[in-house]
Amino acid sequence: MDKLKKLQQDQHKKQHQKNQQNKIITAVAAADDDNNYNIENPKRNLEWTLILDEYVWHSNDYCVFSYDRHHFTTRTTIGMTNQFFMSVDVHCKFSTCTCIFHATLTENGRLRINYLGRIVHKAGEVHARPIRGSRREELQQFTSLGATPGALYLQQLKSISTANKEAGNRNAVGSSRSVLRKISSEANSKLRRDDDLDKSLRELKIEQAKKVFPGEVIPGYLQEISTDPLRLICFTAGGIAAYHHFGSTMPLSWDATGGIIVNRNKRIFYYELTMTSLSKGGSSLPISVMLSASHGTMDIVHWMNCFIEKYKQVYGFSNPFPKPPVIHSDRASVFLLAGIQIFNQDETMDRYIERCWRILQRTATKRDLEITIVHA
Repeated sequence: MDKLKKLQQDQHKKQHQKNQQNKIITAVAAADDDNNYNIENPKRNLEWTLILDEYVWHSNDYCVFSYDRHHFTTRTTIGMTNQFFMSVDVHCKFSTCTCIFHATLTENGRLRINYLGRIVHKAGEVHARPIRGSRREELQQFTSLGATPGALYLQQLKSISTANKEAGNRNAVGSSRSVLRKISSEANSKLRRDDDLDKSLRELKIEQAKKVFPGEVIPGYLQEISTDPLRLICFTAGGIAAYHHFGSTMPLSWDATGGIIVNRNKRIFYYELTMTSLSKGGSSLPISVMLSASHGTMDIVHWMNCFIEKYKQVYGFSNPFPKPPVIHSDRASVFLLAGIQIFNQDETMDRYIERCWRILQRTATKRDLEITIVHA
């Protein structure tokens, strides 16, 4: 009820501003017939429809209603009495449904709904209320956290009862899958600092440097940017410090997947270097990630060389880069070759296979056990 009262006050304020603007426009137009003076009116706040939808749903969750007209009280002082506060007239969107209602809301929050007509929905006909305001922002937050439009659609679809589905009510997901795709696209657009991708990423890097470990030698999270070809390398000063303390004693793992980042034009690979959990049963600790449009050995080598360079800037170029005892990966040859080149510089694939054989046969030398085992 408090939200509705605030909306009513805002509407009165906007109406007053509009009246003042109309007076100005009339006065200016009278002084100069050729005047092109134009004032843009702010968009209407339709948050009240979401609030009413929430209550109407308890009495009728089959129909998809369209608000024909509404009226707020003109009083400026609102108390907690049973006096009139708001009224709405509504009809169902379905072509064969004659259900309508008139609702009145009093100042004390009591809602009275008078229904007329009959609920009849044609099989196969589907409708949904527009997803607006706070509801739209809520769904955008899910997509901003990484949920794909398809996954979000399935999640919201589960909240619809069988009766709702049979009635054709799709208020939870929108009238089609394209609705959630549009909402997801809007969320992504809000995250962009500029229409130009390169400029947007560089502005994001500057922002992160001010918020993420701002006082460290290596601030921020996004460390290297390339848009042609696309390659983004990310890690923090915390990741560098964790690697410095545990990198030479803890097993590492790395992997790549092409299914996390959605791009219709080109497949984007997500790489992640992680360290085994420092506590029993805990989750692994991400050290560094990379987004790349290609999946090759040199892409991985470049990624790790960037990490090594930043590590040297923090701990000095005279200190050796810690080598993990074991680094796990899938059987992708790019990780095997990159691991050998990065951690065991003088080793070839043939020598690596021979070393593995000696370890299995228990004839390994001290050197065989000191250098990194690239495990697949």
